Amino acid sequence: MGYRSEVCIALTDNAARLLKAIIQHLPEQHEALSLFKEDVATFIDITPADILNSDFDCDSKIYFESIKWYDKYECVSFIQDFLQQLDEEDYLLTRLGEDTDDIEQIGGYWDSDVRISRVIQW
Repeated sequence: MGYRSEVCIALTDNAARLLKAIIQHLPEQHEALSLFKEDVATFIDITPADILNSDFDCDSKIYFESIKWYDKYECVSFIQDFLQQLDEEDYLLTRLGEDTDDIEQIGGYWDSDVRISRVIQW
């Protein structure tokens, strides 16, 4: 089983375009390619035609609902290495672990509309 997290990565238009371009050049067996297929947000929907259209806003989110977010995994280290190359204002990584106090936010793309909310529901 292992410890799982909920992860959302918000990317600006420029960052999303750059990541899409990099992904296109990854070897077919790269773990990141299979991970990106699990994205249930907006990044997965950006097409090559959207990338070529300068009027299209590629600002997007990548979201994984239940993922083992360990640095030792090739797909996770790929994403983290990519984000470290960006300006902080171009991304916001938000990770919520299984433990209620395990919250991590990295980056400075605060206009991304990604927020952490704790609620009691019944």
